[in-house]
Amino acid sequence: MHPLDRPIWHALTTRQAHFSIGDARARRFQPQYGMFAAAADGSPESLAALASLIPRGGALACMEAEELPIPPGATVMQQAL
Repeated sequence: MHPLDRPIWHALTTRQAHFSIGDARARRFQPQYGMFAAAADGSPESLAALASLIPRGGALACMEAEELPIPPGATVMQQAL
């Protein structure tokens, strides 16, 4: 897989990991740095971990080459194809 297929996950697990919160299943940038987040994969465990990173009443932004399932309890507000 090319890093640009999953640019947010790649950033959050490599050179910019020190700006992230989460675990091996899902990570996001610390809120003061942005709203970008990613799950490790499309497994139910990873999607639940990603959902847990959504602030109450807030939002996250995800960007993937392949479409992943929506995390439980989340709503898609905008999607580009």
